[in-house]
Amino acid sequence: MSMIHLVVGGSPIDLYICEILAGMGLPFERVGRRSIGGPGKYVAVLAGDVGLEAEDRSRLREFVRGGGALLSIGSANGLEELFGVRGITSLGEAWLRPVDPVFADLKSSLHVFGGIAFNLSGGKALFEAADANGEPMGYAGAINRFGKGAAILIGADLPRSIVHIQQGLRIERDGEPAPDGSAPIDDGMLKTEDGLVLDWERDRDELEGVRLFLRPIADELRIIIVKSILRLASLTGLPLPMIWRCPAGARGIGLISHDTDGNDPEKGRRILDVVRDLGLKTTWCVLYPGGYPPGLYGELKRCGMEIGLHFDAMTGDRFRRWSFESLDVQRQWLIDMTGVEPLSNKNHYTRWEGRLEFFRWAEELGLRVDQSKGPSKRGTLGFVFGGSHPWRPIDDEGERPRLMDLIEINLFSQDMIFLGSPQASPFHPAIVGSEVGRALMEETARVGGVAHFLFHPAHIDRPGVREALRELVEHGRSIGLVWMRSDEIWRWERFKREVRQEIEVEGERLIWRIAPPEPSPCDVSLLIPRPAKVLKADAGEMGDETIFGFRFARLTRPLDGPVEIICAI
Repeated sequence: MSMIHLVVGGSPIDLYICEILAGMGLPFERVGRRSIGGPGKYVAVLAGDVGLEAEDRSRLREFVRGGGALLSIGSANGLEELFGVRGITSLGEAWLRPVDPVFADLKSSLHVFGGIAFNLSGGKALFEAADANGEPMGYAGAINRFGKGAAILIGADLPRSIVHIQQGLRIERDGEPAPDGSAPIDDGMLKTEDGLVLDWERDRDELEGVRLFLRPIADELRIIIVKSILRLASLTGLPLPMIWRCPAGARGIGLISHDTDGNDPEKGRRILDVVRDLGLKTTWCVLYPGGYPPGLYGELKRCGMEIGLHFDAMTGDRFRRWSFESLDVQRQWLIDMTGVEPLSNKNHYTRWEGRLEFFRWAEELGLRVDQSKGPSKRGTLGFVFGGSHPWRPIDDEGERPRLMDLIEINLFSQDMIFLGSPQASPFHPAIVGSEVGRALMEETARVGGVAHFLFHPAHIDRPGVREALRELVEHGRSIGLVWMRSDEIWRWERFKREVRQEIEVEGERLIWRIAPPEPSPCDVSLLIPRPAKVLKADAGEMGDETIFGFRFARLTRPLDGPVEIICAI
């Protein structure tokens, strides 16, 4: 069995809790409402309004009273007494403020969309909610000890908020530009930023004279869920293990991509020399038509680079417009030119229309990573779509919601320069100094995400560009990031989500069985909560780690087949 039993509510987006928990490496299983609160040691999680009946609520009250743990997200599910709250009201758009020390390390504005607010009647506050003017809206998080157990209510609908921030609005017209003129996204070209839902004022910070999305809001909303589960497990004596988000014990992942605008082979070779000297493998998104000479593609392959697509839906002729046909033609052209079936794509000029149609096209054609969600303007640099965690889109517009078979890796910036280089100066309004990139990498490492930077070969000879690329790669390594290609990140993210975890507690022993779907593409960090002591683990490098404020023993090893770990608890 798993140590997290999950009941998913009736709203299509409630299903997204499965993607959140899987992406964070937590051991969970979906169960029906009639079985939640039954015998066993586990954290019960209710995502949304799950339609509890009187019998279900009674069973859950007894479960918690007897020492169980319960988390409900977005709805109290008729269990106000258990959570120690009263006076529930609807919560629209809001910003959360932590009032509990467990969440004090969260740095973003915690912008949320939907859920409930409430007053307290015995519970302890975790979060207060405020509107856009800073006016209080009530509490949006509470914890309560109930009998021998514990319960947490997160009133804000975190899965809905994460999806809304990531997938954005349906794009049919230009978005609203930033009032300060830093992000003129009303430029007559439909692109990902036109679906932006974050707030120009409350969700941006200033750094080195640049107003940007400096904090990963959606990542921190995920972390609220993880912290809540880990806290409940700790309070009720459950030694809840998990798989760390990043491979080989890394604090985060770095990704460099190159869009081949202009397809100049000499500039392509020069930037290849730079990344090869750095010991880096990068992702090259090739623009139709023309491309590079065959010899350069061969050199890229020999150097371990990834060849992907740079879909042009901007030029506007028959095969370069916003259509499935154009994407299909350009993908097939790339296969014919390179002999490589691409897994990764970035849309030229971050072009986008609608909401989900491009994801559906990409999925049908076998593209497994998109990189288009990112900035084209100076004022949208950073975490404009909420974060650094790779995410699966949810198709919530059909008859049945489903998680789609691809990931999005958000983009942070389009080229940077090292301002300390002679004659270095911004050559485009969106270009900033590499110190901004360092800050974004440090935020990424704080939340275990992917720091994704774009460097065009077309700009490699401009003053300060080579130096910026070197500085970012070296700084990333110094703070614990591992640099990977886009396709490698896809294989890691898919692997992590497909690992099966089963946990048994026998007296004072925990048995954690881990069954990978295939040999792991890289080493995996297995986290066992302290003060548990590992008695049997076959092999691996042991260490200690503090993750999201909780102490773990870390065992880093490959997963070539089933593994059994036995711990004293």
